[in-house]
Amino acid sequence: LYLRAAIAMVQCPKPIIAAINGACFGAGAELACAADIRCMARSAKIGSGLVKIGEVGHAAFMGAVVGATRAFEIFVSGRAVGAEEALTIGLTHHVFDDGEFEASVAAMAQRLAQMPTRVIGLQKELRNACEGRSLVERALLQEEAHRRCFSEMADAREGAMAFLEKRKPRFTGR
Repeated sequence: LYLRAAIAMVQCPKPIIAAINGACFGAGAELACAADIRCMARSAKIGSGLVKIGEVGHAAFMGAVVGATRAFEIFVSGRAVGAEEALTIGLTHHVFDDGEFEASVAAMAQRLAQMPTRVIGLQKELRNACEGRSLVERALLQEEAHRRCFSEMADAREGAMAFLEKRKPRFTGR
């Protein structure tokens, strides 16, 4: 069931932030890796204990985030990865002090909500479509996304006009 939830997260056009504030293991770690942005409290840990109960995992989403061999090592060791190491290996994007964690993640979510949300959705779609493709195929996909952006999205046109007029854009989510 958690893998289906993780797939839905990847396919969701809205950016998803994983707020890791404590222990995040097994299926929880896979769900966190399916998120677009991962934030950890300085005292948080992420990892795998699945091997200790004779279960498989972390090849799909954690492997996509940190690479297959690093995900394998985390899996077979059953260890906890601290926030600083997670930041170093790309398992998280941001580490916040424990006392500022909730406010920092909320501020990040608020900033994202004020951005051109349909453009962000298209970027997620592009990211997913580019996976496993050649550089030329990726460039062609990006070219098509640029075309769609400006032909279908008012926020893209507003952003370009605001840039030319040297003003802050007023995004509407369209």
